[in-house]
Order: sequence, then structure tokens, then C-alpha cells
Amino acid sequence: DLFYEIIKQLYAIQLFELQEHFLKKYKDSSNEWKNKQFKFDFISQESTLLINLFGALVITAILIFSILFSSTINTGNILSLILYTGSMFMVISDVFENISVFSNMNTAIGRINTLLKETNNNFLSKEVINNYDITIENLTFSYKDTRIFNGVSFSIPFGSKVAIIGKNGSGKSTLLKLLCGIYKNYSGSIKIGGKDIKDVNLSNIYSISFQDSYIFNDTVRNNITLWEKNSGELYSYDDLDKGLDTIVINGGQNLSGGQRQRICLNRMFLKNAKVYLIDEYENNLDNITKDFITKNILNLSGTVIISSHDSQILSKVDYIYDLDNKILRKV
Repeated sequence: DLFYEIIKQLYAIQLFELQEHFLKKYKDSSNEWKNKQFKFDFISQESTLLINLFGALVITAILIFSILFSSTINTGNILSLILYTGSMFMVISDVFENISVFSNMNTAIGRINTLLKETNNNFLSKEVINNYDITIENLTFSYKDTRIFNGVSFSIPFGSKVAIIGKNGSGKSTLLKLLCGIYKNYSGSIKIGGKDIKDVNLSNIYSISFQDSYIFNDTVRNNITLWEKNSGELYSYDDLDKGLDTIVINGGQNLSGGQRQRICLNRMFLKNAKVYLIDEYENNLDNITKDFITKNILNLSGTVIISSHDSQILSKVDYIYDLDNKILRKV
């Protein structure tokens, strides 16, 4: 489960700067795995030896029995018995041979370990900037052979509050993911502070809340604080049996859409970021919670780029862009 989580959430691990946490967690898990492997290898070797020995003894006994009592057991019966006995031992041997999965997992462990270290080094080596104006020039992007953007250009001054509107499927969520570097196979340029985002450590700049939430298999509290002990104010989660100490399973499958949304929004607000990217936050929220979140969003300092159709937000932002037919137009 941990290996799958790391691969699935790799970009979130990078963006939230959780490489060290998952390296430690991964190291502990891999050490436990190696200890189990040693025990299974020992059992496998000993068991295979015993099975082969037992098989040889049984077949020998059958042959001796057939010689002594050849008048009652014919050759066909003996051959059939030997064949069935051999098949049985082959099945048992196959079970133990499957323990070789552990050796394959060793390879996977090494690859994931290297991957986490490489992503950590890549982020540490990237530039730190002091200017946070965002400039997009001639952005063209396709997803699964479908053109999403065609030559989009616009700029967002630092400190602005910007709303992106458009029909469902027009590419609003995709645009936010491009801005924070999740998708990289685009043409044109996306710059922040005059630097290409591919060359900038974005984890120090962005705080995000997306529809396809990044939820880790841990407590609700740790999902919000990202394992930081001295974090800010946390929302109440009285609708969960154990509140903030509720264990999240399989990326949040045991939570409702609204609960997952609140976790991601709470996490986003805790970070003192320069740029906030928020994707349709009002989905799955009741009106009271939505109004509370809206007020907090409008009070954020720094740049806020939000995909929303909420009238309360649209009436308060500095700029509105309409995404339609692969083109972004200022309203």
C-alpha cells in the first residue's frame, strides 16, 4: 500500500515537500519487508528440501510396494499413482517458488528509494525567486490526443485575485495543474517572476486545493498539517467518529466528498503561500461551510487563482477569465 501511495501521490509529495517524511516511512517499511523476506527465504529453502526429500521417499515406497505386491497392483495403476503424486508435489513447489516475489519487491524498493531521493535533490537544486508575477505566453496543450488550449496568453500580477470560469470540461482544472507544474508536456511558456516554472522550486510558492484531492493514508489531522506539529487552526470534524484522529483509508474512500474537500482546503489555508490555486472549492459543501470558506479565501494575501462559478467570489475578484473553445478571454 505504501509503495502504491508513493507512486500515485508522487507529485503531491514533491509539491508539499514531503520527500523526507516518505523516505523515512519508506525506509522503515522496506526494512520490515527485508526482515520478512529473510524469514520467508529460509522457510522456502528448508521447505523445498523437505518436499523433494518426501517426494523421493514416497515414490521409492510406491516402487517397492509395486514390486512386493505386483500380483494385486498393475503397472498402469502404479504409473497413475506416480503421476498424480508428482503433480501434487509440483503444485506445492510452485507455491513456495512464488516467494520469489520478494526478490522482485527488492528491486521495486530500490527504484522507489532512488526516485524519492532524485525528486528531493531536483527540488533542492531549483531556483528561489522573489517576484511572483505569473506570465503565460502562447500556451498550447493536449491531453490524450484532445487539444485543450490553443495559444493561450495572459498575465497575473502578484497579489491579484483571479477567477477562471467556463463550461464543464473546458479545461479550468487542467489550467491550474499546468500552472503548478503537474502537466509538463505543453508548448509555450509558463513563468513566475520571469523564470520558467520548470526551473523554480514551486513548493515554496504554491498552496493548492484541487477537486481530485491529494489524500494520504493517515489521520485526518496529519493530512491537514502534513505532519507539522506547530500548525495553525484546524477545522472541526465532529461528523467523523474520531474527529481529527480518524484514519483515512485508500486515499479517502472512507470519507465523503465534502469531508475530503474540507481537509484539502484546511491544509491549503495553513500554508503561508505566495500563490493559492483553488479548484471549484464549493463542490460538496453545505451553504454555511461554503460561506465560511469563501470569506477565508477573499482574506488570503498573495495571488489567488480560483476556478469557480460562485457569485460571491466572482463579485469580489480583480479579474475574471472565461475559458471557451480552447481560448482564454478576459471578461
